[in-house]
Amino acid sequence: IHIEKNSNIKIDFFNLRQNFLTSLENFTFTGLECKNLNLYSNRIDFIDKNAFEKLIDTESLILDKNRLKKLTKKLFLNLSKLKMIYLEENLLNHLEPDTFKGVE
Repeated sequence: IHIEKNSNIKIDFFNLRQNFLTSLENFTFTGLECKNLNLYSNRIDFIDKNAFEKLIDTESLILDKNRLKKLTKKLFLNLSKLKMIYLEENLLNHLEPDTFKGVE
């Protein structure tokens, strides 16, 4: 996924479900403002620590049915409005301390 640096895309629901995404790199969503981000049923096995950094207005993040094994600390740090995180049907076996730091 690549969103142009100077883009300012505002959307309520960004649906990327059932694709073949394997990773989310740092600042992947820069230039995007969305309340709900759906990444359900991809092949995501790695999320860089700053992948979600610019998603400050996101309230719902759906990561069900991916291949995540661990979540790094402060992964959701700037998602202060986040109300729901869906992580069902992953391969999680490790949550680092402070993974959810910043989520209210």
